[in-house]
Amino acid sequence: MKILGGIRQGTAGTLLTLAFLLAFILWCGYAVTMMNWMGLFGAFIALIAAPGIVIFPMLYWIVEDRFPVWYALLWIAVAILYAASAQIADSTNKIT
Repeated sequence: MKILGGIRQGTAGTLLTLAFLLAFILWCGYAVTMMNWMGLFGAFIALIAAPGIVIFPMLYWIVEDRFPVWYALLWIAVAILYAASAQIADSTNKIT
């Protein structure tokens, strides 16, 4: 049982790490877009303001006149990986 628990914890940790990496990729896309729109001021805003789930895509849609599908897909992937890692970690805690 300890081996199975270790495998589950390792899987949960891997999925959570992937979720954080995807979230960082989202933030990088947000920061680059803000810098392209506003220059150095955009870089400053990207460092102190969170992009949000709804506000940034809406602004992007208004400014660029196209919906950021890549952004929405990455958020969906982050949510799925985070939920999967939480589910695995929760089931591991029930076994031990």
